[in-house]
Amino acid sequence: MLKKIILILSVLFFGCNDNKIDEDIISKGTQTSKENINISDNLDVNSYKDIAIFFKNNQEIIFSKKPTLIIFSANNCIYCEGLKNEIKNNEEIQKILKNQYNSYYINISYHKIHNYQGEKISTEELLKNFNIDSTPTLVFFNSTGKTLLIYPGFMNSKRLILTMNILSDIQNQNLTEDELFKKLFLSYRENNV
Repeated sequence: MLKKIILILSVLFFGCNDNKIDEDIISKGTQTSKENINISDNLDVNSYKDIAIFFKNNQEIIFSKKPTLIIFSANNCIYCEGLKNEIKNNEEIQKILKNQYNSYYINISYHKIHNYQGEKISTEELLKNFNIDSTPTLVFFNSTGKTLLIYPGFMNSKRLILTMNILSDIQNQNLTEDELFKKLFLSYRENNV
């Protein structure tokens, strides 16, 4: 009986009253500005800001007249930092990235939606598509979007330059996978890289 009286009193004194709702505790939605949307879309760029000028917007991955390179990296990856330093400190790499390739840098620590071959696809889906499980991973494509090489791991500047030059040659883009790997392997050995 005492419990019923307490319950009735608590409803009378503490029950909700629609006329006295505290509007400070109710969400009214957000009015996100274009500036805030842009900041959130580009959070990942801060992770590679020293080399960002050599890469295109990774939300629009375009295959056109040039071959394409996508570099997948992650935060707190010492090999990714090493690759960034190779790019930052080598003007030849910078020129090749800027002039001979459609180059993209994707930090997988951030989740974005990318327009990839006409489809909206998440960073996670891109990783699955290319079976990427380590960083850095460099994925090279011909001008039509055919995957030429998936290279997991760090690549020093000499090897990166040689690889980009070999894969940008149209004749090499028509080789079979085995022929291309053999050409790369022999070139690496011949150039001691």
